[in-house]
Amino acid sequence: MRKLWLAAYLAIVAQPTLACSGGDIVINQLDWRLTRNLAGTFAEIVGEFTNNCPLAVDAELHLVFRDGAGKVVETSDRPIAGCNIAPHTSFAFSTVARLPDGSDAKSMDTLVRPHRWRLDPPCNGVT
Repeated sequence: MRKLWLAAYLAIVAQPTLACSGGDIVINQLDWRLTRNLAGTFAEIVGEFTNNCPLAVDAELHLVFRDGAGKVVETSDRPIAGCNIAPHTSFAFSTVARLPDGSDAKSMDTLVRPHRWRLDPPCNGVT
């Protein structure tokens, strides 16, 4: 089942980004803070990335939150812009990741990769 899902993912999403790699997406700034309220525990993330890929693409973050002992408390995958960003253009973003209630995340590791939207409208008229 997992191989079938991966094959479908590559056919639908990753194929158009083969000309791009994670190195083509440059994170210029990435900051986060832990917040708690009545709704739960959250990581608020802000930053900016530059698309140095020759195609208009979004960036997808893979986030790993760890406690003070280095134990993983949560992971999260999320596209940043929700639309394709023109080549050699920067995009400022903010997002929120829900963490397990009561978790005490002390660090966040990130991996970034290109993500091309096929069905959604592009940002600012870029295709």
